Amino acid sequence: MATLLSVAVVYRTMTIRAFRWALLCALFGLMWGSGYTQAQDDKTVPQTVVLANGEWSPYLSKNLPYYGVASRIVSAAFATQGVRVKYVFLPWKRAFYMAGKGEFDGTLAWRDSPSREKLFRMSDPVFMGKTVFFHTRQHRYPWSTLDDLKGLRVGETLGYIYNHLAAAEQRGLIHTERAPTDRLNFLKLAHGRIDLFPCDLTVGLWLLNTKVPPEEAAQITWSPQPLEVVGYHVLLTRTSSRSRMLLQKLNRGLAQLRREGVVQQWLKEASAPLSLTDSLRSISSAPPQSGG
Repeated sequence: MATLLSVAVVYRTMTIRAFRWALLCALFGLMWGSGYTQAQDDKTVPQTVVLANGEWSPYLSKNLPYYGVASRIVSAAFATQGVRVKYVFLPWKRAFYMAGKGEFDGTLAWRDSPSREKLFRMSDPVFMGKTVFFHTRQHRYPWSTLDDLKGLRVGETLGYIYNHLAAAEQRGLIHTERAPTDRLNFLKLAHGRIDLFPCDLTVGLWLLNTKVPPEEAAQITWSPQPLEVVGYHVLLTRTSSRSRMLLQKLNRGLAQLRREGVVQQWLKEASAPLSLTDSLRSISSAPPQSGG
């Protein structure tokens, strides 16, 4: 009887020890497996950056392929560094405000300014935009300095920065009239309510080609002399602990795309559908009809 009891105690002790050992092995395996899986995820799952932007076709739009050519360039630049981009389209002011508060990693595409550099780290230029004066073909205004435009009515769009025109307006050289959208300024231009409208050339041609009635668009051309050539950047919020790292990756990717000629090629492709360019040039080169 004593022998049987001893055997039972030994069996029970071994069973408990075996159970504990099995449990320990299982826990160790689970922890090791989680660590391995996490390590694998870190290597295989790209990092994601969330950027807010607004509608500014053909550079930025939720309705265009690649979300516009500027978005395409930024996505490709980040992709060279293993980073994915998610875009959230908002009204411009809200996109800027929310990005500045750190609710997004950043926003695009913006020109440089001291006030923006206080809130954001600024990338190298994603693209260079050329601003020109649009005008009607019946009224040409050749100019070399803004003094040559004295007394003219210049349309501006609310929310935009017109650095080159602000001083001229303060000096009383020009009279500015503001409208809510670029499209409305083009309509005002076609109907003689303003004399000049400064706008990015690519954006202006896109609007004339897609948003302005053909009869009004046919009346409009542009001055070949640029008012300014300016770079547009990605702004990465300074409140994010990873903004410096993201900035470095983005700039490396942009530099690579420029070396490969991709940026200029894509910008050229984005402008190619604007067939209105040639038609407007041919119309504007013809002499105005008498009485027109």
